[in-house]
Amino acid sequence: MLIILVMVLLWLGLGSLIYFIIRRQRITLSLPQVFIFFAAKIMAGAVYGYIFQRFYKGDDTWRLNEDAWLQYQRLLSSPRLFFSELFTAVPVPPGGIFYFQSDDYLQNLEYAITGKTVALFNFISQGNYYINMLLFNFVGFWGVFYLYKLLADKFALKDRQLAAGVLFLFPPAAFWLSGLRTEGFLLLSTAVFLYHCNAWLQQKRPLSMFYSLLAFAFILLFRNGFALALVPAVLAWGLSLRLKKGVRKTFALTYCGLLALALLAGMAWSRLNVLLPIARRQEVFLSLEGNTRFNLTKLEPNLLSFVKVLPEALVNSFVRPLPWEARGLLQWFTAAENIVVLVFIALTVYLYRRRHLRRGNGAWIMMLLMAALANYLLIGYVVPFPGAIVRYKIIAELFIIAACLSAVPPSDYVAAFTRSRRYGRYR
Repeated sequence: MLIILVMVLLWLGLGSLIYFIIRRQRITLSLPQVFIFFAAKIMAGAVYGYIFQRFYKGDDTWRLNEDAWLQYQRLLSSPRLFFSELFTAVPVPPGGIFYFQSDDYLQNLEYAITGKTVALFNFISQGNYYINMLLFNFVGFWGVFYLYKLLADKFALKDRQLAAGVLFLFPPAAFWLSGLRTEGFLLLSTAVFLYHCNAWLQQKRPLSMFYSLLAFAFILLFRNGFALALVPAVLAWGLSLRLKKGVRKTFALTYCGLLALALLAGMAWSRLNVLLPIARRQEVFLSLEGNTRFNLTKLEPNLLSFVKVLPEALVNSFVRPLPWEARGLLQWFTAAENIVVLVFIALTVYLYRRRHLRRGNGAWIMMLLMAALANYLLIGYVVPFPGAIVRYKIIAELFIIAACLSAVPPSDYVAAFTRSRRYGRYR
């Protein structure tokens, strides 16, 4: 009961702090919206923690919380060591003290930053998972908020509340981004990166370029594959806005040019073969054990192999698990999620083509879609486990939702749903 009281007080205090920070901004949220959206993230995080503790023996999210407690003890006993470890070759010390152990430097650094951040929360939580989760979601809240600010600038005022509700309350995103995992930090870094890229492209502010580069450094740290998928899309977006050429033509030329350059570099020097690290990463995942895995053909570091595996990768990341393949609560949830997203895409295409809406957002929409598609494809190529796929692709899925909302005003979806209900009633 004491834990619940502390969580309620933190929700009220931190929710008020969020509103105090954003209240005078041009694009903002009302106080009720802040409390509702923040509460939704907290409740999703509580459900996330309970499910993984009750049915999956804690999984990585609870192990991270335990490692954060060890980091907290280290902070109390040796503050200098606590911080200096981040700048060593082994940010997570070996020797079996910590749950997480990896030979990959970036993975160690990513885990160390996340764990040490949660360790700081332990001054308040004293190791309680659910309080740490709440504090973690206070940080994660800003990732969705920055993405919302980017979208809201493209909406009429009447559509902003609906768009905010979709972004903050879309159940899969609220769930998968609410646990103690790196994805919360990754979304924050990505949203800040895009927000300041947009500010630099529109207003040419040097400080925005600095913030963009800093945020991109964190994206590279937290998920370098995601950063790889993001770069061509953002480059083509910037070129489209600068050159004022056709969006499709600019994106096609940018992607074809980068692909040709990457292939030629790989042919000239094998160490520059961008397909090699993807194939090696897949090999690591294929060597892991898992309760459920999809069929995934082993990649070779050449273009022909990647073309052959392309359909398999797309089906695994976009469609599976199919309803009749689902085993267990989370896989059923994922199957339903895939269907909802595909239906949403189909409805958006129908409304967009029928009413020729929001053509001015073409470069922004294309950037989101191409970044999402590249991320889905990379995950499909590398990961055979449905549980990992759904978590890794959630930010790309949020990009698709954002692109759909940018293409068709949110109120148009409501109108289409209302018309369909009326038609069904009077048919």
